[in-house]
Amino acid sequence: SSNLNAIFREHGIDCAIMCMDLSKLVFDRPFIVKSIMWYPNHFCPVDKYNKKALANFSHIASLCPTDTELLSKALPDNKVEYIPHIIDFETKMSTTITIIRDKYGISHDAYVILINCGNYDFQNRKSLDTSIFACEEFMKGKENVILFIHTYDIKSLNGDMSHLDVKGSLRIDDLLEDSSIPAEQVIVHKEIVPYNDVLDMMRMSDVLLQGSKSEGFGVPVLEAQLLGCPVITTKFGAMSDYTFNGISVPYVQKCYDNLGGGIWVTPSVTGMTDALNTMYSGSFEDSTEYAKEQITKLMSRESVTNRFLELITDDFVLPSGSGLDGYGDEEKEDMDSKGPTSKNLTIVTIKKNKFIIGGKEYVKLKSKHIKTEWIMINDGFECGVEFIEDLINKNATEPNELILLKTRYKS
Repeated sequence: SSNLNAIFREHGIDCAIMCMDLSKLVFDRPFIVKSIMWYPNHFCPVDKYNKKALANFSHIASLCPTDTELLSKALPDNKVEYIPHIIDFETKMSTTITIIRDKYGISHDAYVILINCGNYDFQNRKSLDTSIFACEEFMKGKENVILFIHTYDIKSLNGDMSHLDVKGSLRIDDLLEDSSIPAEQVIVHKEIVPYNDVLDMMRMSDVLLQGSKSEGFGVPVLEAQLLGCPVITTKFGAMSDYTFNGISVPYVQKCYDNLGGGIWVTPSVTGMTDALNTMYSGSFEDSTEYAKEQITKLMSRESVTNRFLELITDDFVLPSGSGLDGYGDEEKEDMDSKGPTSKNLTIVTIKKNKFIIGGKEYVKLKSKHIKTEWIMINDGFECGVEFIEDLINKNATEPNELILLKTRYKS
């Protein structure tokens, strides 16, 4: 964050909008500008690691209504607003569904189930196995059904260089071989293709099956509905919010993501099978026009732009003790360029197994007690901040055992 602050100063930046992996950002300084994190949440509750990092931003732009409420409760000091991604493309067909199906060797009167996702998460976040198990059950005795899987794996993304170890990833070919789905009724398309080709796959399909464990937003779910293709999703987070034309299936149980360190869900094979049967039988209530209306209203370029403009121009500041509130421009500059000063050092004295900070005693020292960039912990030695500054800045000649620890805000 100190490197970013230097860039903000050099170029006269007043507001920064970030869309990135929070794990890549180390907070060694508070941001000196208004900071907006466009954040896709995958867990419920918000995992503690991302929660700690998010607290450093003045604003959080959440991608769906459910997560906006969740983040607002988890981070009451921050301003959280709902801003979805933009879903805006040409919906008029340049060719016919018949021609698209001919391209992939699919019968014109077949019922096509599309699974469209990347198989690149070692946690199997897209839960391809449960979706295929649901299709296996649904397709029994139905010779006119085609399962079309468009997916690319880590090996595809890696090209011919093979830098990434693919051990531990889901092997879709092995999974299908062990299933009872007839080989002639399944197509696996692993090529990375132009965007319009993916849209054509949705246009030619009767349903998009997106039974993920979690989605921070779920772009394919919205693309499909805008093209008139109904969807089946997992009733969790953004997927639940954005199933306008389709069936959002209640999950079986919560489960833990050991890599992300958060809780998401296990999709229901039985529930997805029932949803497929409902759509196939024609008893599903079509809401195509409603879905198009909602997506166009919420996710147009104009709507998303206006929502960001409202955040950029508001006068919200973080409350006292967090972020930049209480610091003047000179002090911000000072914090980014110098070591401990009277303004950014906390002295903790230990006496009789109690911690003393500013005259207050605590039985246990907690992170919330430390609001500064530097901390000094000593055992019974009483001194003032000015004395510490004198030792540091004037290079005292007398031997001293002084240890200063650099802290992380909100850690």
